[in-house]
Amino acid sequence: HKGYLLDLHGRGIQIPTSRILQPEQQPASLYAEQGWSSAVIKPIYGASGHQVEHVAQADLDEWAVSVRQQQPAAQWLLQAFMPEIQQTGELSLIFLNGAFSHAVAKQPQQGEFRINSQYQGQITRVDPPSPVRQQANAVLACLPTVPLYARVDGIVNQAGEFCLIELELN
Repeated sequence: HKGYLLDLHGRGIQIPTSRILQPEQQPASLYAEQGWSSAVIKPIYGASGHQVEHVAQADLDEWAVSVRQQQPAAQWLLQAFMPEIQQTGELSLIFLNGAFSHAVAKQPQQGEFRINSQYQGQITRVDPPSPVRQQANAVLACLPTVPLYARVDGIVNQAGEFCLIELELN
């Protein structure tokens, strides 16, 4: 359940502005409330970019009809679209037993924002700046126990701050 992102945000972790869309809500109301012209819409339960879409405000009605006919009781996570994903990509920091192991930068294909393997993004090993490592460590510090494996995915925003977009734990 991607609601964990909102929980971590409540603990001081920076995430994209996010809202959970309930089955009875209209996405246009959340867009209007946030002042979004577009957002990323994800199933509340999901992996590997399945049904993740970047939806412009003008296309909300079409999205709602298409998706809600198939899954009328589903919740969705709506997040502010961060253009940095297309410009500088995403960082994945890997931790083993709480210790930083390595990191990769993932760059989407031109015109794409998703980086999952089916979208053929480019992956390069990187050494993230110390502040980014510290911010990823802060994410893990919010957890009740130290995971054996953690992948902390995020985007460095225009202010140079790490913004968490996904956390995978084992």
